Amino acid sequence: IVSPSGTCYSYLGASSRMFYSMALSGQMPRWTIGHIHKEYNICRRSMLINLGLTCLVLFNSDSWASLMVIITGFIVIGYMAAPVSMGAINPKTRVFGTLVFIIVSEVMFSIPKEDLLKVNLAVMVLVASYGLTLIRERKIPFITALSFLSPFVIYLWALYFCNGYTLVAIVSALFYIIITLPKYVALCKKYSSISDSDIAAMEVSH
Repeated sequence: IVSPSGTCYSYLGASSRMFYSMALSGQMPRWTIGHIHKEYNICRRSMLINLGLTCLVLFNSDSWASLMVIITGFIVIGYMAAPVSMGAINPKTRVFGTLVFIIVSEVMFSIPKEDLLKVNLAVMVLVASYGLTLIRERKIPFITALSFLSPFVIYLWALYFCNGYTLVAIVSALFYIIITLPKYVALCKKYSSISDSDIAAMEVSH
């Protein structure tokens, strides 16, 4: 009881601060979670969102094992960022990055279909929130935001509908090659970063 409770409190504090930081950097709605309580120095709205997400995941998990599989899915998604970043930063490493990305994708594909479905739906909600933030607060055109955000969502659903490890390898390789192209990397750099003037504009609007 003591051990998981301590872990729970640690993640509660870290994740609530993480949502707040994402709001400041223009990745989440600033008007929703971009506020800190003056006396306690915490973001209460972020904690409430975490509570809602936690309840949503718990109520849709059949067992503790199923919950662990869903969490593993999110961890694997985090690992996917490493080879993608490597190929985007240094194009000479794209061949090695492709191999690593395929291996990680095969791990993702090994997740049971019903759990992978839940992971994909959760990612869609988070990406949609990010997209609305880009359009509403950073005034990015809808088509641009869609082209910026949709590839990864499409890829996850492609994994869901794949019926074999060979097909997963082919789809993963194609996806990796596309998102590490210099033009797409330039698009990501342009719209993922936020300047001081953007922050000031959002502060004025709220």
